[in-house]
Amino acid sequence: MNIMMNNLNRLIISLILIFNTCAPIYTQQHNEAIERGLSWLRMTQNNTGSWGRKEPHIASAVIDTCNVLNTLHYLKTLDISYWQAIDWLARATSTYCIPLSHKIESLSLSGTYTAYLANLIKTLVGYQTEEGGFANLGHYEATLLDTLFALRALKAVNYHDIKELNKA
Repeated sequence: MNIMMNNLNRLIISLILIFNTCAPIYTQQHNEAIERGLSWLRMTQNNTGSWGRKEPHIASAVIDTCNVLNTLHYLKTLDISYWQAIDWLARATSTYCIPLSHKIESLSLSGTYTAYLANLIKTLVGYQTEEGGFANLGHYEATLLDTLFALRALKAVNYHDIKELNKA
């Protein structure tokens, strides 16, 4: 399973790099590489709509699925696989800061579940500590990664309370 996840992570990074760095000089070879990668992603999607590990590893599946969703979004490949994953993501429960941040960012990019997204944002903002960082469930010590992903998610949704974010 770890080999598959390493391959999945490499593929996602490769697709993003190809798309972001080679967009102006796209060639048929790039298009074929992207299509082969997208085909592989479709083949490895779980029957639930998610990617990655299955229950009880929900946090890891949320993060993996969000990474794939964001890649599909940036590649403008919003096909049935994308929408099945969005539906799975909206139903997936993950209360930890990093998966929640990923979930907010991906749902925001999809433009769906806006009322639900507002509740997720409220939850995430509640994870901010007195010092300004973000922590799992807001009860633990803030960490760099929790704070980094929380800020990225809040930026993705154009969170309006900049005073709160400046504490981080």
